[in-house]
Amino acid sequence: TRERSAVTPELPTIDEAGLPGYEMSTWYGLFVQGATPRGVIARLQEEVAQILNQPAMKERIAADGMTVVASTPGQFALFLARESGKYTRIIEAAGIKAID
Repeated sequence: TRERSAVTPELPTIDEAGLPGYEMSTWYGLFVQGATPRGVIARLQEEVAQILNQPAMKERIAADGMTVVASTPGQFALFLARESGKYTRIIEAAGIKAID
């Protein structure tokens, strides 16, 4: 990521180590079928966010070097669109082709 890890703050980011603009992160998300009722999605998001925002859960996740982001479905959709666009540009610039 762009920030140093709280678990290993002595390690520089890849950007700081000499590869400017490099950014790579790992993320997790929940996906449901497109036909899932909005009320079910809202309830799922609400319950998961409540769990992820508990201090003990945040501490456990932070111990693994991760940060909790309990976003809404709309925020997650925007994040996915940005990630998709970023990797599309990288793939096109590098001339990477799919293998059949």
